[in-house]
Amino acid sequence: MPVRLIFSIFFFFVLFIEQSNAFTFKLTGYPEGKQLDLVLERYQSDAFLAVDTFRINSDTTLKIKEIFPRGLFSFKWANKGNPAEFIYSPKELNLAIEADYWTLLDGQLSITNSSENTAYSELLAIHARYAPRIEDAEMKMGILTPFLASYKEQLTQAEEVVEKLMQAEGEELQQVKVLYPGTFVGDILVPITAKPTRAQLADGKQKFDSYRSFLHQHFFINYPLNSGEILNHYAFQENIFFYLSNNTETSEDGAREGIDIIMMSLKTNEKVNSFVYNTLLSTFLKLNAEPLVKHLMENHSSGCSINLSIEDLKKLDALKTLSVGSKAPDILLYDDSEKAQSLSAFSAKNRYTVIYFWLSWCASCEKQSPILVQEYKKYNKKGLGVFAVSLDEDKQEWLSKIQPSDKGWINVSELVSVPQSSYVKKYAISTTPKTIIIDKEGTIIAKEVYGDLLIAKLTELFKD
Repeated sequence: MPVRLIFSIFFFFVLFIEQSNAFTFKLTGYPEGKQLDLVLERYQSDAFLAVDTFRINSDTTLKIKEIFPRGLFSFKWANKGNPAEFIYSPKELNLAIEADYWTLLDGQLSITNSSENTAYSELLAIHARYAPRIEDAEMKMGILTPFLASYKEQLTQAEEVVEKLMQAEGEELQQVKVLYPGTFVGDILVPITAKPTRAQLADGKQKFDSYRSFLHQHFFINYPLNSGEILNHYAFQENIFFYLSNNTETSEDGAREGIDIIMMSLKTNEKVNSFVYNTLLSTFLKLNAEPLVKHLMENHSSGCSINLSIEDLKKLDALKTLSVGSKAPDILLYDDSEKAQSLSAFSAKNRYTVIYFWLSWCASCEKQSPILVQEYKKYNKKGLGVFAVSLDEDKQEWLSKIQPSDKGWINVSELVSVPQSSYVKKYAISTTPKTIIIDKEGTIIAKEVYGDLLIAKLTELFKD
């Protein structure tokens, strides 16, 4: 090939790269005298992240030159109005976006030369048509009473209505994928939005006589879980929580099984696996769902990096510290007679000690305290001690609630506000009352046991 021709091709290529744009954004109708920041955001993992900010003071056309991964993006005024969402793909070199000041405030854009956004509009329109009908059918199914003789028959019929609607929506969504092949919408969002049905399996109807049981096991079978692009739209995260709320039993065991099904579906992509692991871990920490945190960490960590906020990391550390089998942090405070008391020294004198955190104005504490008094009287001579920690900051309010029957056990308080309490942080207390049972060595053997559960646990411990 002649040198001149090689140089010409190279020059054209460089010129094309320098002059090409990822897309353009045209803004009109901008009010005179205003100056605002316009933010371009990209959705990644679990939030919109700002990728660029433009200072705007008049009508303008922005030429966005950076090439981004395909996924969900938005324009929005900083701290004002709604985000205006759109799908970006680097394949669409002629993508053009327009808006005026007021429509952008309402989260509206005008988009041309974009198969992605045409497909996205169609997907949203299909889902908007079916969602109310599916929701109505599921509500009718939910109000069926199991006491009717025809309950099973009615439930089966109601489930068939839901499944037929799901199937019809899925077929329309698949047409979007056919019409717009190779798009982010077709590759990622259609599989996420279209719920699976038993018709997808050759023996689906025979193997699952209930559509709910099928969804419980196969909710994620259409998901492109091997692609990190699944994290570029919030539909994925929303559907994870939809699954746990609607397609698992409402119990700890049901939640554990749902977690197992989700995590076992994610083994093909470390990035997606790590994101879901951290999302679930953070959520369960916020809910103080210690059994689910423990189940997730013991069964599904598989080398996932923990990417949590400082607050969540502190909670996680506290939960680890306070797990059954761990040593309870020592407590050293003054009692109601202004005498220093140590939890470790006190527990060493008893077979078992109940650590009891409470507040003078807590209604739940007023219900729990008499039960604890009753059990203390029953087992005190057999070696039960109670170390009651008031979280009151007013000394008189604390002392006024100590009953004569409580005098046999230890009553202590920091007499500081709850946010200032060092023991609230050490014991990860978010509600009162809180009970923890420890043995002579200070090892935690039970926690969060109240009412009948407390009675049963103490009966078991002192059965000899």
